[in-house]
Amino acid sequence: MENKLLRLSLLPIVIICIGITACANPPYIHDKAKFNREHAEFAKVRTDRDTVTVCYWRNDTTAQEVANIANNACQPFGKVAVLESQDLKTCPLQTPVAANFRCVADANPTYQPQDSDGFATSLIKTLRGF
Repeated sequence: MENKLLRLSLLPIVIICIGITACANPPYIHDKAKFNREHAEFAKVRTDRDTVTVCYWRNDTTAQEVANIANNACQPFGKVAVLESQDLKTCPLQTPVAANFRCVADANPTYQPQDSDGFATSLIKTLRGF
């Protein structure tokens, strides 16, 4: 009897988990100002970009896709994206990993993440870690 109750109580959790993974979204740029009417940049055309955050689901996204999205966001301002960090706090549950990039003007930035041996290698290692 107890096993049956335990199985029934776990069933909703299993269904929710399967539903979340089945509905994984493609990677996208997380923009805090887009829906926050009180943000200083709400509904304004960007004239510069210093940072970009890409939200993604690690099982369905390659490091190259994430890097391309970030670079495409920085490129209109004559900048390239440099990976700074990742976290699991910024993005929603459907795309839980946030890759945080800094947009820099130099095409060959001297800035490197602290534990890196290069941008591409670091990006791939870091994105595989989440």
